Amino acid sequence: AMPRRNAITMLQAAYAFDYVPRSGKLTGILRGGASSATLTEDDIGAHLFGANAVEPWTIIRQPAGQLPEQLEVTFVDPNHNYEPSTQQARRQAQTGGTVERITLALSLTNDEGAEIAETTLHNRHINAEQYKTTAMPSTIDDVQPAAVLTTTFDGVNYQYRVVNGDVI
Repeated sequence: AMPRRNAITMLQAAYAFDYVPRSGKLTGILRGGASSATLTEDDIGAHLFGANAVEPWTIIRQPAGQLPEQLEVTFVDPNHNYEPSTQQARRQAQTGGTVERITLALSLTNDEGAEIAETTLHNRHINAEQYKTTAMPSTIDDVQPAAVLTTTFDGVNYQYRVVNGDVI
């Protein structure tokens, strides 16, 4: 038997969702939903009156060489007598990255395994870019972790998933 947390983590790796507390219940939220709020340049960079201004918008990027160039997913294949099977995805425009291997104790078809490998590799590269800002609480009162936000900064629209929201 596997601990519950490990089972949830494995399902999250395969099906891209977040568990967040909502109204006292643990709720699964699929990633990739519609934006729930839009923050303008006036909404970001909040700081106390009289205090030094903060950087309104910061983008942190993980170096490309630390990201996987190839991702392999091993799973249980019901079409081959429930033996392990592996599907992989590779970034065409990258060299020097790593190979990441994921093992899922899930019964999947080869097409499902290939889709998970492709999606996971793509997400590793998307998640390598993190955005950080400070917003007035009144502009994001209803925003919770896993929500999708849109922010316009320097004329560019950014859409991102809330991972952490600290109140200062």
